[in-house]
Amino acid sequence: MGLIEQEVSTRREIDIPGEVIDIYRLWRPSPLYRARRLEKALDTPARIYYNYEGLSPSGSHKSNTSVAQTYYNKREGVKRIATETGAGQWGSALAMACQFFGLDCKVFMVRVSYDQKPYRRP
Repeated sequence: MGLIEQEVSTRREIDIPGEVIDIYRLWRPSPLYRARRLEKALDTPARIYYNYEGLSPSGSHKSNTSVAQTYYNKREGVKRIATETGAGQWGSALAMACQFFGLDCKVFMVRVSYDQKPYRRP
């Protein structure tokens, strides 16, 4: 219900729960880097920055949402979450979040990824 309330809320901002913030602090704030070579290649006077997400324990930005989604599912009494993943980023992010909140997690690799990436098979 907490996730649905956010989707239909007319509020401009919704507070991040303290338990979620505590977990985000493990890798947030992630540093901004200046993309000097891109600026040069584009021959632009603009300063271009990008957010480096490699410090996230799961290696991608997907943990930013998996932690919050898992928190709200735990709050609703969910005990186990199942998901599918292709390259594995979402699956690893969700598995990590489930560990933080004590939920069981089952991750399935989508068939096309399974067929295309035999080296990732269990």
